Amino acid sequence: MSSMKTHREDPLALRQPASPVHGGRTVPATTSSATTSSSATTSSSATTSSSAAPAARVAVAGPGTFAGDHVEKASTGALFKSGSLPWTAGSAPPGGVSLLALRCAASTARARTHAFDARNDAASRTFATQLLGTNANAVLGVFDAKATSGQRAAFAADGLPLAEILKVAADALFAHKAGQPVTFAAFTNTLAEAGLSGLIDPLLRSQPRETLVALRTGTTSPRALFAAYAEALASAWASHQPISFAEISTLLAHESGAEVLPQALRLMTPAQSEALRAGTLTAAQAKLLIDDALSREVDCFIGGAGGAGTRAANDLLDAGLRVVVAEARDRVGGRAYTETDSFGFAFDQGCAYLHHPDLNPMTPIVRSLGLTELDVAVDDANFKRGKRIDDDGYATKSALEFIELAKAAADAGRDISVAELVKDRPDLTQAVMGITTNTFGADPEHVSVLDVATKAREVFAGDPTYTPDKFIKEGLGTVVSAMLYGVPVKTSTPITHVKRCDDGYEITAGGQTYFAKKVLLTLPPHVLLKTVTFDPPLPQWKEQALQDLPMGNFKKVVVQVGDDALKDIPLPLTGRDADDMRIEYVLGVLGRSDTVFAMTGGELSTDYRDRGKDAAVKDVCQRLTKMLGKKIDADKVRAFVSTWDTDPWSQGSYSVARPGSFGARDLGRKPVGDGLFFAGEAYDTPGKGDNGMSWQTYLPGAWRTGGKAAQEILAALQKR
Repeated sequence: MSSMKTHREDPLALRQPASPVHGGRTVPATTSSATTSSSATTSSSATTSSSAAPAARVAVAGPGTFAGDHVEKASTGALFKSGSLPWTAGSAPPGGVSLLALRCAASTARARTHAFDARNDAASRTFATQLLGTNANAVLGVFDAKATSGQRAAFAADGLPLAEILKVAADALFAHKAGQPVTFAAFTNTLAEAGLSGLIDPLLRSQPRETLVALRTGTTSPRALFAAYAEALASAWASHQPISFAEISTLLAHESGAEVLPQALRLMTPAQSEALRAGTLTAAQAKLLIDDALSREVDCFIGGAGGAGTRAANDLLDAGLRVVVAEARDRVGGRAYTETDSFGFAFDQGCAYLHHPDLNPMTPIVRSLGLTELDVAVDDANFKRGKRIDDDGYATKSALEFIELAKAAADAGRDISVAELVKDRPDLTQAVMGITTNTFGADPEHVSVLDVATKAREVFAGDPTYTPDKFIKEGLGTVVSAMLYGVPVKTSTPITHVKRCDDGYEITAGGQTYFAKKVLLTLPPHVLLKTVTFDPPLPQWKEQALQDLPMGNFKKVVVQVGDDALKDIPLPLTGRDADDMRIEYVLGVLGRSDTVFAMTGGELSTDYRDRGKDAAVKDVCQRLTKMLGKKIDADKVRAFVSTWDTDPWSQGSYSVARPGSFGARDLGRKPVGDGLFFAGEAYDTPGKGDNGMSWQTYLPGAWRTGGKAAQEILAALQKR
């Protein structure tokens, strides 16, 4: 490649780039040949024919990322099987080797001959347009508005260095703050407000891991981010011109050491190795093959890109380990999923509450990212037949009395069902139903008293240290997706088999075979039991623990009812119908005076699932009409109904310990041997230094257990 000359013009037709993402929302691509991204990506075809298996849907953030790049159809054929396109992650890509210091922005499509010096080589407007892809018009429009007359003249005549063009754009967007530290939220929100949402994902995926870590902590600047993006666009590995095997060897040896290419070749299929040696692949294709190969031999293989997998992957990468994360869905985040398609604003389909923010382990991350906290409610009330009632705090008092009963039973070691505990207290029925169905997604007969007792502090407002819950304007799921930039993830890559070997584990995922010293599985317990086989089989105690942690069924029905329906109510407000407290409503949610969350679990949630969305929306609107005394027509509302219970990769909303089996939460997280580890919200229990807090069923529980598993893995590796 070094013998080729730099071309400022690209004579080849441009292909469309990957779809961008902001706040968890995927913007559909305009062509089926592009791989789309949503902090997770979906891919279409990367093969030569429609009969060939599609390439994996790959979501990644980090240098060397090809989540949105295109595999050349003419020459790669079946080199890439389902599940084969890797993410790489900065200084610690899936293979663990820092093999590509020169970054490539995966979402820009172009054909060039070799590396372009972003700081010194002049780029014409045509060439800059090619480099920037579909973001070109917006970015160059910002440049034109801010550039001096001299810069515009130079750009029109001989061109300007790409780094200078993007620096002007950064200065235009961020003004005097362009050189100052910026938070993740401030950076992405500024781009979105300027009409540059499509730039966010490719720009962030182009960054070195250390820069992404700095962005998460608000210690890097817009200028630094745009400068890194310029370097990425100019990377030699971004070229869509053929690269010889000798050139590949020279580049890799210079960047990462002479041992990298032999390692990659050893892990490739014969067809892949032959294609690389033939010199007919483009540099971008060659990098795809190399990254894919290196991702198959790691220190730790992580199953699941939700909260637990995200925390563990970051901790292990920070410790210098080689990591790859396999996610079954075509997006990342698991049940922490923010999107904007449903209502036009950031909306969490899954976990949404920042419970007890002063003690919540997610709060420091939320604030470090600069995300916006909103009050869930400023008032709490019960209604009866259209009128707000003053029950002298009866509902709250009943709930607190039930909690005290649960705590006393727990102190006595009584792992019984909630129904058994309150069988002689019909006066507590409504409070009990409201707590068990909304907190665990299950009716009282299916919930362990110990589950209630251990969750009491962070959920229920009777604790003297309780601080009001918050929503996140940008979405709680955005926390997870933001933390996944710089982490090697393969989406659409479900795990099917884990086999113990003499020197580690052999894992089958997405039709590919991976080798790892350690394995961390973060799938929900029942999903794990149904979709993954083990050799040797899991011990009986582990299988039993997983069986004793079924998924509760919780429905979130969201309706936009119009401003008139809520105009006389102090918003936001948490409310209930005193006649049926199985549903909890948040009126005026996320600062929107026309939007209502209706949340329920257990039998009613199952009924909504069985009857379908339209029936669920109609029932909620009828209940709201009765509760508020104002007609709400189901045919006129915009609505959403969650479907975690029919999602094959969750099979429910969150875990619930069967009565008599609360100990399954501890056993579920316990490693099998010295190499098979487990994490997820289902396994969180109070521990030393936890202030008596337990976060099972919630994102903090997944996050905490992911961190604990990472520490255990590091300790186990040190013993080898």
